Amino acid sequence: ENIDYTFNQESNILRVDSEELLSEIEIHNILGQQVLFENLNSNSINLDLSNLSSGVYIVNVEGNNSKTKTFKLAIK
Repeated sequence: ENIDYTFNQESNILRVDSEELLSEIEIHNILGQQVLFENLNSNSINLDLSNLSSGVYIVNVEGNNSKTKTFKLAIK
């Protein structure tokens, strides 16, 4: 899998790192509505999520090798 992430609650910055190239990231709210989608071509990304409302989100990150990582993210 080799896709790691950290989320800073203070700044609402999500950082995703991978040993392999990342191809896309999707974030959905708890109702399943897509709130963010970005095509990527990098080993790491910093996303400012301060524009999202408080709540729980599902994040799906996909690598160029079709490996994916899905995790929950709580924004206060």
